[in-house]
Amino acid sequence: MNESRYLVLTIARGRSRLDEIASKLSVAGATVLCDRVETVDDAVTALGVGSYDCVLFDVQGDVAAAERLKERLIANSLLTPIVVVSEMLTSQDMMRLLRANVADCLAGDDIRAERVLRAVWSATRAARTERALSLAESQRAFNALHDQLTGLPNRSLFFDRLHQALALGERQRTPVAVITCNLNGFNRINGEMGHQVGDRLLQQVAERLQKVLRRSDTLARLGDDEYAMILPTGANEEGARRTAEKLIESLDMPFDILDHSFAIGIRVGIAIFPTHGTSASQLLVRAEVAMRDGRRSDQRFAVHVASRIHDAEHGRPLIDDLRHALTEGDRQLYVTFQPKIDLKSQHIDGVEALVRWRHPQRGMVFPDQFIPLAEESGLIDRLTTHVLNHSLAQQTAWRAENIDLTVAVNLSAKTLQDPRFPDQVQDLLTKWQADPSRLILEITESAIILDVERATATLERLDQLGIGISIDDFGTGYTCLSYIRRLPVQEIKVDRSFVMGMTRSPDDWVIVSSLVDLGHNLGMTVVAEGVEDERTLTMLADMGCDFAQGYHMSRPVPADELAQWLLESRWGLEQRPTVDAPAQPRPAVRQLHIVAGS
Repeated sequence: MNESRYLVLTIARGRSRLDEIASKLSVAGATVLCDRVETVDDAVTALGVGSYDCVLFDVQGDVAAAERLKERLIANSLLTPIVVVSEMLTSQDMMRLLRANVADCLAGDDIRAERVLRAVWSATRAARTERALSLAESQRAFNALHDQLTGLPNRSLFFDRLHQALALGERQRTPVAVITCNLNGFNRINGEMGHQVGDRLLQQVAERLQKVLRRSDTLARLGDDEYAMILPTGANEEGARRTAEKLIESLDMPFDILDHSFAIGIRVGIAIFPTHGTSASQLLVRAEVAMRDGRRSDQRFAVHVASRIHDAEHGRPLIDDLRHALTEGDRQLYVTFQPKIDLKSQHIDGVEALVRWRHPQRGMVFPDQFIPLAEESGLIDRLTTHVLNHSLAQQTAWRAENIDLTVAVNLSAKTLQDPRFPDQVQDLLTKWQADPSRLILEITESAIILDVERATATLERLDQLGIGISIDDFGTGYTCLSYIRRLPVQEIKVDRSFVMGMTRSPDDWVIVSSLVDLGHNLGMTVVAEGVEDERTLTMLADMGCDFAQGYHMSRPVPADELAQWLLESRWGLEQRPTVDAPAQPRPAVRQLHIVAGS
C-alpha cells in the first residue's frame, strides 16, 4: 500500500467496534484521521462541508439507514464512498447494500483494523479514479466545444447555438445578426513578438469583446484571429451596426503585454437573418465576405459600416500622423534588424530590416496597419526610401567596424510597379557607397502577379545593378514555377506558417523539405522564417536549408542591441577577413539616428 493520508467519517450510535478500530487504522504506509457522528443527517451535513475520503457506517442491523445515506449523498452530488460495518449483516443484506452502490460491506471476522483499512483504501482509490475519469470526461466535453486558449465557444458550439437562434427567430419572426471580425496586424505581432505575446493578445481581445455583448449573445473564436458573434434577440441591422461600433471602440485603447504596447484594430462583417441568408453556413460565409470586402460601398447588407465610421474618425488622423512621422527621421519610424543565420557555419550572414512605428499616443503600430495606409495615401515611396536610407546608412556604419552583413529590405507591391524605383535605389547606393551585392530586396509572389510585365522590368533593372532579389512568404502565393525560373531571383524564403508547424505536423515537414529541394533545383538559396526552437533549426539544417530566421535566434532588434547580440550570441559573427572600406569619399556615419531629409 502506498504512503497515503485518509480522512474518514465514522457513523455509529452508542458503543461501536469502529471506536476501537479507528485508533488502529493508522499503520505504516497510511495515516487515517477519523471524525465521528451518530446520525445520517449529521453525516450529510459533515460531508457537505468537509473533504472526507470515505464513510465507515456501523448500521447495527439497520440496512435501510445506509440506503438512505446513499440516496442523500447522490441528491447532494456527493460521491464519497460508503463502507458498511455491522456484526449483524446477513449475506442478503450485503447483496442489497452492494446493489445500492455501497462500496464495501464488512461483517463478523472481517471487522478488524487491517481489513477495514484495506476496504477504506480500495473504496477511496476507486472513488478518486471515478472522480478523475468524470472530470476528464467533462473536460473533454468542454474542450470539444470550446477554444482552449480563450475559453470561448469554438466553431462547433457556435454553429449549434446559431442553429438554435435561427430556429427561434423563424418561429418568432425576429431577426438574428451574425457578426464576424478579425484583427489587423495580428500575424505580424504573433510572428515577430512570439506566441506568448500573441496568445495573451487574443485573450485580452476576447475579454474586451465579451464586455460589449449581452448575456444572451454568443462570442466565439473561429480561427487564429477571427471571432464571430450571434445576436439572437431583436438584432436588426441598426442594432448590429451599433454593436459593431462598440466592438471597434473596445479595441481603441492600446494593449499592454509583457512591457510592450500594441495598437490593433478589427475588420467587421455583418449578416442578418433572414435578409442576407436563412442558413447558418450561409450567414457566416456572407458575414466573412463582408468582413473582407468591407471597403466596397456597394454591398447589399450591413458591412463594415461601423468600420468606415471608425476610419473616418481615426484612420485619417493616422495617415496625417504617418506623414508627420516621416518628417522626423527615426524618432517615430525606426528600423530594427533580425539576424539571418547561415545553417552551415551556424553564424550570422545578414539581417532583415523591419520598420517599426512608435506612435506617441497609440503606442506600437505594426506594419500591417500603417503600410496599407501608406500605399493608399501615396506615402509608400517616402516610407520605402526612409527604410532603405536607414538600412544602407547602418550597413555603412557596420562596414566601418569591419562587420560585413547583407541587408534585406521588404518592397510593397506598389513600389515594385514603380519604374522610377531602380533609379532611387541607385542614388541611395551611391550616397552611401554601398555594395549592391550586399543589398537584398524582398518581394512577395502576390506583388509580382499584380502586373507581371512591370514587375519583371523593375526586377531586371535591379538585377542589372547587382542587387539580390528574394521572394518572401514563398509557398503561399500563386506564381507559376515556370515563370519564377525566368525571373532574376536568387533566393526564396519559406513562409513561417509551414516552418513553425514542421516539428508537429508531418505535412508541414514534407512541404518545407519539398520547398528547400525546389529552391535548390531552381539554383536559388533557401531561407526558412519563423524558427522558434532548436529542434526546428536542426531539422532545417539536416534537410539542407541554407539560412534561417526566427525568435529562437533573435527577435528583430535595434542596431545597438544587435551589436551586443553579435558579441554574446553563439550565432554571432565568425572570424572573417577584414573588408576593405571603399577608397572614395562617403557620407560620415557617426551615429545611427537618421534625421529628416538625410
